[in-house]
Amino acid sequence: MKRVWVFYFCLVFGCGSRALAGAGDVRFVSTQDYFPTVKAEIDRARKSVTACLYLFSFYPNNSGSLPFQLADALAAARGRGVRVEVVLNGAPDFSEGGESPLSSEGRNRGAYDFLRGRGIEVSFSSGPAVVHAKAVVVDEEVVILGSSNWTEAAMTRNVEANILVRNPDVARSLLAEIGRVPRRISPEETISGRIPVSFLTAPKLMGAMTHSRDERAFDVYLYALKAGGGAASFNLAYDPLADSLGITDMGRTAYRRQITKTLVKLQDEYGLIRTTFTYGGDARVEVVPSTGDAVGMPADYWTWGWNRRLGFQGKVMYVLNRCYSEASPSRPRWSVPVEKIARDHGLAPGFVRQGTTELRRANLVAVEYDELAKDPDDSRRPNIYTPLPLYDPAELDRAWAALGARYGGDALARGRACAHLVYADSDADAVERFIMLEMEFGREKVQRAYDLIAQKNPDNPRRCVGYFIGTVQGLK
Repeated sequence: MKRVWVFYFCLVFGCGSRALAGAGDVRFVSTQDYFPTVKAEIDRARKSVTACLYLFSFYPNNSGSLPFQLADALAAARGRGVRVEVVLNGAPDFSEGGESPLSSEGRNRGAYDFLRGRGIEVSFSSGPAVVHAKAVVVDEEVVILGSSNWTEAAMTRNVEANILVRNPDVARSLLAEIGRVPRRISPEETISGRIPVSFLTAPKLMGAMTHSRDERAFDVYLYALKAGGGAASFNLAYDPLADSLGITDMGRTAYRRQITKTLVKLQDEYGLIRTTFTYGGDARVEVVPSTGDAVGMPADYWTWGWNRRLGFQGKVMYVLNRCYSEASPSRPRWSVPVEKIARDHGLAPGFVRQGTTELRRANLVAVEYDELAKDPDDSRRPNIYTPLPLYDPAELDRAWAALGARYGGDALARGRACAHLVYADSDADAVERFIMLEMEFGREKVQRAYDLIAQKNPDNPRRCVGYFIGTVQGLK
């Protein structure tokens, strides 16, 4: 069994008891008091904030949630010059003798990405130890620790037990213990190819490709930018390109013919490249220079096969999500009306919506909808989008297999059906929560909640995991 870092009880109630005996301020913090207490201390921080957390359940499409507000408070503290450090558990946990298919790193990834994007010093624990602590230290003097994870349930519904201690000796002891936790930084994504923004906005380029359903030209152009690595001209090998496109099964002669046809189209019809062909050999490609900004594409887009896994709409909207996110003042979140996206990129509004829905179902973008207006004449604010990191689909397949082995195929199928209803098709964590709901409340109640939510419009903000769970819990 893995070692668990459960130092807060030892520190405060054991080795730290002498310090507590003379402390000037020691008080109990209830479930309801936890959020306002922690936020107030972070807001008052002058020098430093250190948090060490087992679970930080952060959802970028829920800016009103209490965990989101704490993340915002940390970012604000960092913005006014406070040193902010966050250590999140990155080791898989064990329960009932088996490893959970949903690693703590996966659960904490949203918080990690948000905090890192705000310039905060954030890391995952490394090694076999599970960091089970829930501790916050402010200005090397104030300590808040106990049982509360940074989740909505822990701050609103659960029965939690925490204390606040104002004592520099306890704070320094706790910081020293946190400092001994081995940690690692998640590697930065590797950029492999940069797409000119001019390609995304020129009516006769990407927009024209979508209207003529020329997905092959789009794929080959992006691959060529990757293969060139920024060089003005380069040799483009046919065989790895055919493998990337997934067309090797048609035979070498046939796929070379298809690739040549597409390269000619990119040259003559779109004016994006100039190509010199060699019979039986590689093509020499020269990318037509462009001016202005460019959007970086991660190597994992090709390594993990997302160029084949996503449909045309999903691929285009994935690129545009990266484009808008990089330019957004509230990066990674961004917000532009669908009609403006369509107009600026020569796309049909339906194409934008379908691509976004595909990304939601693939767990590659979070969408925050404005509340429905009571007055039909009132307009809703545009959606807020947050791109999510690419992942290896093979890991998700392993999670499905583990959930099926644990709960059975029928329960897994019903859980995935519930997840599909709220666009969480690729969220194994959400699927497991639906399975657990059925075990706790019964299949009939879950089905009743499903039927109620299925009546809501596709863009209704209540078509989400949290509302589904709350509906089940509220049924008589």
